Amino acid sequence: MQGYENGFFLGGSLFDRVTTGMKTYQEEIFGPVLQVARARDFDEALALPSQHPMAMASPSSRATATRRANSPRG
Repeated sequence: MQGYENGFFLGGSLFDRVTTGMKTYQEEIFGPVLQVARARDFDEALALPSQHPMAMASPSSRATATRRANSPRG
């Protein structure tokens, strides 16, 4: 790539079918990266962020998010 002849450059990357056991899922990545972790159903998808090793959500905020997701208004 022009301007990086003597260095390293990696453009935007997409990782699909990432699982929770993968190092790329568990650790912080610096760069233009999008990861797709697939879920079997809505409940599993809703739980993924709060179960992440770097999750900052408290148990009460998880309960609130679950109530909101299950409410008729979404």
